[in-house]
Order: sequence, then C-alpha cells, then structure tokens
Amino acid sequence: MKSDARTRYTKRQIKEAFFQLLEKEPFPKITVTEICSLAEINRSTFYKHYYDTYDLLQKSEEELLEDLRSVTQSFKGTNTVKLIESILQQLQDMEHMPFYHMIKADPGFSNQISGCFCQEMYSCFKDKLSDYAPTNREMVCHYVTSGSSSILSYWFGTGMKLPACRIAALINDLSEKILS
Repeated sequence: MKSDARTRYTKRQIKEAFFQLLEKEPFPKITVTEICSLAEINRSTFYKHYYDTYDLLQKSEEELLEDLRSVTQSFKGTNTVKLIESILQQLQDMEHMPFYHMIKADPGFSNQISGCFCQEMYSCFKDKLSDYAPTNREMVCHYVTSGSSSILSYWFGTGMKLPACRIAALINDLSEKILS
C-alpha cells in the first residue's frame, strides 16, 4: 500500500487513539469501534490498515523496535552510557507511544525490548564477557539485561520522570560492577 501523507496521517490518528485508550483501559477491552470513534474515522478505514486490535498492537510494537534499532545503529562505537542514554532518550521523546501500556497489553513485548537491549548491551560489554566461559556469556548478558529491564519497567511505570542520563548511568554502573 502506498504510504502517502494521507495514509501516514490516518495511521498516526489510529495509533494515537489506540494509545489513549491503552492508558485508560486494559487491552482486551479496547474495540475497533472505540478506536474509530476517538480517531474520527470509519471502521472501513481502520480495516484498510489493520485486521484488528491485535494486528494494530503488533505493528506498533514492530515500529517501536525498528525505531530503537535505528537509534542504536546511529550510536554504534560510542561509549556505553551514551548508547544507553540514546535509547532511553528515544523512548522518552516518543511521548505518543505509551510503552508501559503496550507492555501491559502484551507482556511478551517486554521480552522483545529486552532482546533488542540485550543485543546492544552484549556488543558493548563483549570484551568484559571474555572472562566467562563461552557457554555462560549469554546467560551473564541476560542477567545484566534482565536487571536493566527491571529498571526500565520501573522508569516507565513512574512516567519516565527521571532524566534518561541518570537512568543510563545507573544501568551502566550496575552492569560494570557485575562484569568486573
């Protein structure tokens, strides 16, 4: 489907309505009718772009992960704190995407974010992981990123009020202590 300005605008309206509803009610209770009403579109317009609310959620998650990957690519080669901070800043700047609510809607999405984060953390810390047996490196990386994911969940849950640089420094400091 050609992605002209009108299509992008319509999709943005649908997503914004969806995210507003996610802030107010659990995902399974959100209906296409509610989304259409809030987005001020008709149902046939919604169905041109998405099969149902599950498809909308999945495509929103894919979009977020792609955005995160592109941010991390642009910061490759910088120090770890700067990379983590850039990821967190990206999340903080995308106010129109309530990640915490998306994670509540799909608990598996947290694992996808963690997986993306884990790949980046692994590349940042791979030199420090050389002290571990090859079979343990991935487990250590998951241990570090699971803790980091918990910090992120807390940060999301508190409205991302603390500055991204402070969260990035905390994640980096804790990771350095574990890996040293």
